[in-house]
Amino acid sequence: MSKRWQKRYDDLKFRERGHREMFTPRSAGMTEVALTENAFAALRQPGAQAEEIMESYNTMISRLYRQCEEDGLTREEVAESSRVVLASGCVRTLAFRSWLMASATVPSACPLRTRSGLPGRIGCSVSGVVTTRPTRAGPWIRPGIRTRRTDREWSAHSRSGRRWVPRSTRTHGRGHGDDHVGGRGPW
Repeated sequence: MSKRWQKRYDDLKFRERGHREMFTPRSAGMTEVALTENAFAALRQPGAQAEEIMESYNTMISRLYRQCEEDGLTREEVAESSRVVLASGCVRTLAFRSWLMASATVPSACPLRTRSGLPGRIGCSVSGVVTTRPTRAGPWIRPGIRTRRTDREWSAHSRSGRRWVPRSTRTHGRGHGDDHVGGRGPW
């Protein structure tokens, strides 16, 4: 097809999509994370109408998935891409990490024993899937309250060189007979 006809075809498709660009897996994942983050922020405002916000959020997410299906993307591609966006956001900024820890649900699997590479030391890792839902923070979190760790605590941990492990990992491991899961061992 010549460039002229290709441009006309692309313009026609652009108009059919309602004057919007096609979603790529990355742009769809970023959109999903942004919608979730905005809904979470709106729910934390004083006097927020939770039902109205959640209805709007669910409508926007269903519209996003419908548009992605029109553009040839599957829900699995969008979900995988949003997990990549979440992980890269956690690496880049402390505020994003704090938001994720306050609003995400991380269901843990049983610890998997892995060798750490040093003789006499065994590390345990916990695998899980991160799912974000704006309502998971619950009513006990009021506006202005930091959850889990503040930015200062995160940066103090990164400077000290110690690895931070969630308490749920330690508790889960101790319940299964591993006394030193995720923490400092007897060495």
